[in-house]
Amino acid sequence: MFKFNLIKATLADKPALENMWYYYVYDLTRYCGFIKDWKSPTELSFKSDDITECFSGHDSHFFVIKIGDEYAGFAYFKKLEVMPYVDWFMNDFYIISKYQRSGLGKEVAKEIFEKFPGEWSVGIIPEHKGALSFWRNVIKSFKHDAFIEEMKTREQLQTKERPDPYPMVMLRFNSGMT
Repeated sequence: MFKFNLIKATLADKPALENMWYYYVYDLTRYCGFIKDWKSPTELSFKSDDITECFSGHDSHFFVIKIGDEYAGFAYFKKLEVMPYVDWFMNDFYIISKYQRSGLGKEVAKEIFEKFPGEWSVGIIPEHKGALSFWRNVIKSFKHDAFIEEMKTREQLQTKERPDPYPMVMLRFNSGMT
């Protein structure tokens, strides 16, 4: 297993995170690009989504994952107003392809769940079968099947900030050691 560091992201990490974000969205397109209303870039450029909001807000955490000096991924989680009974919602989680299927993602997720105990929800776009399998396995290994799986519709996830979300499978569990 790789020795990794989970480091709170700062604005100094923003250029690297924007580059990784582009690849994250690119990887999502492999699984979700054919969903009705999925928007792919109109021009192939290396422009990233604006991730500035990830650095602000007291109810969110943005971490970079590093192996030595190398960026290996990121994790972004926050409070979710449409689910007030959940302490943390895993909004975005990405491991660069070099480290995918190595066990790194599972170890990083477990460390996050241990450092931030409480009621968690992980949302996965249903068409992303690989992510759904990954998260089910991670949570099962962490909580031994003590989780709830439910489907949330667009309407259930809609907020002012996210007026048109995708439906998601939500995996909910308590990361406390009870």
